[in-house]
Amino acid sequence: VVSHPTPAPTPKPPAVHHPTPVPSTVNPSPAPLPQTPSPTPSVPLPPKKQSPAPEQAPSPSQRPKTSPQVIALKERAKHLELSLQELQSEAQAQHHGAARLEQAASHQREKLRQAKLQLQHATESADASRREAVQQRQMFEAERDSWALQRPLEALLSGLPCQRILASVVAILGVMGPLGSSSYYNFFKALTGSALGGLAFSALASCSLLESASFSQQTTSLLNGSGPLGGYLLWALMLFLGLLRWYTGFEC
Repeated sequence: VVSHPTPAPTPKPPAVHHPTPVPSTVNPSPAPLPQTPSPTPSVPLPPKKQSPAPEQAPSPSQRPKTSPQVIALKERAKHLELSLQELQSEAQAQHHGAARLEQAASHQREKLRQAKLQLQHATESADASRREAVQQRQMFEAERDSWALQRPLEALLSGLPCQRILASVVAILGVMGPLGSSSYYNFFKALTGSALGGLAFSALASCSLLESASFSQQTTSLLNGSGPLGGYLLWALMLFLGLLRWYTGFEC
């Protein structure tokens, strides 16, 4: 016989004295009612998509054939693209050419402006030269008028046209005096002798009348045309008498 041990008695817990609740005058709030959970609506799940089976590539015999119109349109589109590219390149070339032309035009405008400035300076210089020439001419004319008043005979001889022809004629007449015929020699001798004699007599008479002047001064003044009028009249008279004697053949 197996004997089982007797379990020990379980000790009792000590008694807890709860205080007696005192009734209060305030009405206690009613206890909240337990909320009943609302039923959650069931959302239907979307159906799972089944992956499509890979399509098999159509065989060359099953592929659709391209129509001739589509091929022509494609060729036309390529042609239009090429034409557009050519037009774009041509437009760029024309744009560069226009830029170069504009630069050349600006350069030419600058040259034209400088040429206008140079022309203006040249015109101003020409005007100044013209004014100076007019002043010089006026001064020359004034000097010539004063010189003509001082030397009328010289002014008269220098004003004759064809001075070289006149000088040639006088030179020929002078050479023919000693080398010409006897008749011309007699005329030349009477002319030159009467002229020299009349000049000497006129200079002496002028020197006698004007005591302040010398014989050489009076001779020079008669030759250059600035002598007194009486001296020229006396000179012309002596020349006329000498030629008259030669013409009449008067002999003393």
